[in-house]
Amino acid sequence: MADLRALEGATPEVGRSKLKGLGRDTLGQRSAHALARLLSHSALAVALLLLWQLTTTLFQINPYILPSPIVILNTLVNSLDFLAGHMLVTLEETLLGFLLAGVVGVGLAMILGHFRWLRESSYPILLFVQTTPKVALAPVLLVWFGYGLLPKLAMTFLSAFFPILINSMAGFTAIDEELLYLTRVLGARPSQVYRKVRLANALPYIFAGFKVGITLAVLGSVVAEFVSSDRGLGFIIVTAQGQLRTDLAFAAIFLLALIGLGLFFTLELLQRLLMPWQPKEV
Repeated sequence: MADLRALEGATPEVGRSKLKGLGRDTLGQRSAHALARLLSHSALAVALLLLWQLTTTLFQINPYILPSPIVILNTLVNSLDFLAGHMLVTLEETLLGFLLAGVVGVGLAMILGHFRWLRESSYPILLFVQTTPKVALAPVLLVWFGYGLLPKLAMTFLSAFFPILINSMAGFTAIDEELLYLTRVLGARPSQVYRKVRLANALPYIFAGFKVGITLAVLGSVVAEFVSSDRGLGFIIVTAQGQLRTDLAFAAIFLLALIGLGLFFTLELLQRLLMPWQPKEV
């Protein structure tokens, strides 16, 4: 009997030690998997850059047609102070237009998701606006708002607005009616139902729209700078192409990609913080 009691007393400790060991193994496996993904992505990027460099070197391609990565890197380093100011201008336009699109898009999605008749009647109009080429609207926005920040904000807003609206609206409408009925039976207040059920269900859709919208916002700000601007990375690209400075244009394009990647992964980090229950994307 004493041996049995001793065994019973030792069992929980053994179980806890095994669970701790499993936790360490799981954490180690996750770290190894993340490291392997990072190395695979980095290896692919390095391989593409090496192929680019070898192609320009072996075929002796003229730098004003296709500069090598080394030439672009030298231009980027030597012109970093000059390009950083224009990069901040483009970043400001992108963020302001995206934030405006996010507020209006999510707010309108809440309304359209609640009123089905309004959603069905306004959808063709929204689709018509989305299918209109944004590049064609840039000269019109210039006539309406003139030079300055307003036409760039309008272009960025129009570029990011539709994916945010559609994804958010899908999140507010794709709700299990039985879950809503259960919350009402349990005595939840309407504000609690909206916050803990409707909004929680819509958050993954909203962030999916944000991720698409932020990349389109960068594109919209650059298109606006192509048409009417004396600042920003879009202006640098147009000016560099006119001067046959393809290396400078590629350096500006690299900074644009850096802006898009940084904003995209910032949204992904924010999504994980707000929704820790969601599985990580592959």
